[in-house]
Amino acid sequence: AYLMIRGGGEKGVYWHQDGKLNNRQKSINDIINAAQYLIDKKMTQPSKIAISGGSHGGLMTAAAAVQRPDLFAAAVPVVGVFDMLRFEKFTVGTFHTDEYGSVKDSLMFLNLKSFSPLHNVKKGTKYPSMLFMTSAYDDRVPPLHSYKMVATMQELVSKENPILLRVEKNAGHNGARTYSKFIDESTD
Repeated sequence: AYLMIRGGGEKGVYWHQDGKLNNRQKSINDIINAAQYLIDKKMTQPSKIAISGGSHGGLMTAAAAVQRPDLFAAAVPVVGVFDMLRFEKFTVGTFHTDEYGSVKDSLMFLNLKSFSPLHNVKKGTKYPSMLFMTSAYDDRVPPLHSYKMVATMQELVSKENPILLRVEKNAGHNGARTYSKFIDESTD
């Protein structure tokens, strides 16, 4: 099933604005609340819930999994921004401050830190199995975000569930463009 979370443009301007800047946690809560609802209604259980999202959705996927690891069996963040305190320093990151905010503003810094997946990984925590997917030549979300996130998690968290990294070579933000590469990525 697909979940449209606040912050996207699918439902108009208000929907988009209700999930940006200091409202970003609402977007993460949309994912968390949807999973909790399915569990509370006995429609499923955490061991059967997997989440995935790409680009902005990759950030939201990782943030939800880091904040509420008990709700998910697996998470697949794809080409996401995970270091919210340094994102604006790399490639086109500065153009995304209208969406996320800037660390140059002290209140926005605190907000960014509060949901930054990289800065909220807790030592020894059992996180869901996670497969981070990135592309070697992504100029919109540099692969360093995935590299740092995976390295941090592999160092600090419980080894019970795997934390894996998949890097698509010779691809940019939208991944590989051939059908066979799409099949390989989907299979992974």
